[in-house]
Amino acid sequence: MKIKRADWVECKSTPAGPLGIVKRVARDGSWADVKWCLPGGRPYVKRMHSSALVVLDTIPLPGGVTVTDMTREREFQEAL
Repeated sequence: MKIKRADWVECKSTPAGPLGIVKRVARDGSWADVKWCLPGGRPYVKRMHSSALVVLDTIPLPGGVTVTDMTREREFQEAL
């Protein structure tokens, strides 16, 4: 799945870790600038290899609530 601007992502190495929002993507898709949202900390932007990221279609929020991006979910289903 190709990473797009404004996607919610997490690292493959820490799947239950912090969530990030893609701010910018390379034209060839090899890297993305991700704004990481750490709980209780200041957000920061880090350039990451696209292969190290997992795109989320369901975003967990505090209190056990989740939000699903229906457009991305359909794209995931079509890619299968």
